Amino acid sequence: MSFFGNWTGGQQQGPAPVEIAKLEIDAQIDFFQKMALACSKKCIVKHTDGELSVGEMSCIDRCSNKYMQAREIVIETNRLAEQRMIQMQNAGAPPPQMFK
Repeated sequence: MSFFGNWTGGQQQGPAPVEIAKLEIDAQIDFFQKMALACSKKCIVKHTDGELSVGEMSCIDRCSNKYMQAREIVIETNRLAEQRMIQMQNAGAPPPQMFK
């Protein structure tokens, strides 16, 4: 495998690792931006103060922890679904109809 992708017989096999890394970074940035926006909307009451109150800090901490836990559940669910799809493909089953 080269740094610029998998090349076999002159044809590229899948996306290049650099492209995958860029997509992963973009997904991480998007996730943290959404988490920050959601938790700040929920937890920050006074926008006139220069600092967060103890209650606001506690709320943001709990909110971000819940957001991260939910993300882990989604990642694990997707991983298990992908494994089932691979097993079905290896068994020769036709792909499921996702959208009709």
